[in-house]
Amino acid sequence: MAPFFVYWNSIKKTVRIHRAACGACKNGEGMHERRIDAGRTTTYDWLPYPTYKAALAEAQTQARKLGARAKLDCGLCNPQNP
Repeated sequence: MAPFFVYWNSIKKTVRIHRAACGACKNGEGMHERRIDAGRTTTYDWLPYPTYKAALAEAQTQARKLGARAKLDCGLCNPQNP
């Protein structure tokens, strides 16, 4: 299981890096533990990464594509701290 996930949402224009164990992430399933828009056009996703550095690179790329806000790290799990 990947230790980090990047969450992106094109409607809310947000991108966040989470630890897999974070309550907001739950190993890429999210707080609701399911995709709330399953079967519809996907406007968000959880992408797994083996390192924080790899997750940060993807988060920065996604943020540029979406015009997302500057904050990239989750405030709950603080993935940038070891």
